[in-house]
This record gives sequence, structure tokens and C-alpha cells, in this order.
Amino acid sequence: GKDHSDTLKDKEREVLRLVAKGHSTLEIAEQMGISIDAAAKFRSMLVRKLNIGGPAELVEYAMQKGILNPDT
Repeated sequence: GKDHSDTLKDKEREVLRLVAKGHSTLEIAEQMGISIDAAAKFRSMLVRKLNIGGPAELVEYAMQKGILNPDT
């Protein structure tokens, strides 16, 4: 598939990072100061945009892209 990481906006990268760190949609919403609805939309949009199945794959992707540092 095509690599879309360069098309991710800052907010999308942030959501991806938080998902990858295991945060729930509620926690993501609270941390980013957005509604749960918005956080959920970001999550599903990331999965669609990146063509990724679930949280584990998002984590893997984030680590490959250097969005998530395994040590943090």
C-alpha cells in the first residue's frame, strides 16, 4: 500500500501516538482537549487512512514511523 504518514496532520499524529501508547478514546479526548466524538472519529479515520486493522497495528506503524518511541 501507499504510505500516508506524510499526509497525517499534527492532530492525527498526536492521536496515533496516544492510541499507540494504549490510551482509550476518552483519555485521548481529555489529553487533547477534544470531544470523545472527535477522538473516536480521529481513530477510525486513522485506521481507514492508513489501512490498518487495529490498535496493535497502529502501534507497530507508529514505531516504524518514529511517531512513537518504544522507550517512552
